[in-house]
Amino acid sequence: WSTLGIKHKREVHDFQHRHSALPRKNGMIVPGGRFREMYYWDTYWVVRGLLVCDMIDSARGIVEDLANMVMEFGFIPNGGRIYYLDRSQPPMLTAMVQEIYKTTCDKQWLAKMLPSLEKEYSFWMSSHGGRLVEMPRLGGCRERQYLNIYRSVRETPRPESYVEDVETAKEAQGLGRAPMDVYRALASGAESGWDFTTRWLEDGTGRVEPGTANLATIDTCHVIPVDLNSILYHMEKTLAFFHSELNAENLVAFNKYETASQQRALTMHSWLWVGTSYRDYRLDVGTHSAIEALSDYAVPLWAGLKGPGGFNPEILINSLKRSGLLALCGATTTAVDSGGRTQWDAPNAWPPLNLMLVEGLDRIPGTEALGDCLCETWLRNNFITWQRTGFMHEKYDSFEPGRFGAGGEYEPQVGFGWSNGTALALLVRETRVKTEESVPWGDVQVMQTPARIGNLPRPASRGLMIRSPSNSQLKQQQMQQQVSPTWIAA
Repeated sequence: WSTLGIKHKREVHDFQHRHSALPRKNGMIVPGGRFREMYYWDTYWVVRGLLVCDMIDSARGIVEDLANMVMEFGFIPNGGRIYYLDRSQPPMLTAMVQEIYKTTCDKQWLAKMLPSLEKEYSFWMSSHGGRLVEMPRLGGCRERQYLNIYRSVRETPRPESYVEDVETAKEAQGLGRAPMDVYRALASGAESGWDFTTRWLEDGTGRVEPGTANLATIDTCHVIPVDLNSILYHMEKTLAFFHSELNAENLVAFNKYETASQQRALTMHSWLWVGTSYRDYRLDVGTHSAIEALSDYAVPLWAGLKGPGGFNPEILINSLKRSGLLALCGATTTAVDSGGRTQWDAPNAWPPLNLMLVEGLDRIPGTEALGDCLCETWLRNNFITWQRTGFMHEKYDSFEPGRFGAGGEYEPQVGFGWSNGTALALLVRETRVKTEESVPWGDVQVMQTPARIGNLPRPASRGLMIRSPSNSQLKQQQMQQQVSPTWIAA
């Protein structure tokens, strides 16, 4: 943490016009590598790690700075620089406050944070931000049904990726697309935290072979994401809980958020449920996405969603086991290998999603062996990779032990804030399968691997992952050798 810790110099506060950094009162933990400023959703996993290390004051200071941003800007920017003010990121602030409150039970501090949490919720639910979509009413439902999307206000290239965005827009013009639509889609993809993935590209429409579409087809604003709506469901449930903690007699506030969470769950099960699992919905083609992603399982389970009322969650877990997402070194991001063009796809495995998956499984009876297996596998691969490279990495290869992830717009980064936080949280997790307990045979089969490295087998190919190494993967090998529907408003 001392390597990743940063505190702004006085001149950043006194001469703001000279700096791109958004001033912060307290110290912060940055992700690492090229990322030398705070990034919003990364911070949740950083806070988790700080709390494991009993760095409660540091965690509070970071969260208070984020809360101050909400009061100043109305939302939390993507990152801690002025050029990120066009967008936010997955709204994890309420979950951060929840983790600190579980540790401290400090109701006075919780009451101090609550106005910022409610203001951020209003930002996502505003009828003027373009992030709220009214869905057609199904099954005779009388209530209006809303779900959320990612939608930046930017219609120009991202300053931090200016050249790349201009090149993408030029290519998209050959497809008949307006540059401003492409720039908005790119910025919205960055708002999702998944920059970038086949979930946002034409791959998801089912009109092309998965893994073949290029970035010029990105259309983030026409995808209703499972993970965003799951996080907002979790936010609503948590805000209801906070109000019950602070004033159990104030049923109006409690009922507001509890009702909102129930309505969101109903709407998600109308539009984002495909019988055995959740799935993104594509507004552009009017059907569910063709891309099966870890976000279809990990984030709903983490948020407490496990299918429609009366549904047997064992079916959801079996769907996960058959998905091809559980790999030798952890859960891979999607079942599609884009050949290195996008980093939020196979074979990359990302720390935040793997922690969410383990903690989501911990909420479901009968998943003890699978959860323990994924936890052990992730930690073992982190350790093997650290032994080989000397670093914790932003992402990892889900199929090759000791190999870090690759692909996307930039070189693989080390540090790394959310990787450290995820590892620490898993290290203190209590094992669910006791030594005297028998493990279900089905989970034994899932856990077996001939190489005995990790506990999860590489899934049988479905024709999506049989590719020669991409340029980014070859570059990675060299690096390893060197280091040993209706919008409410537009």
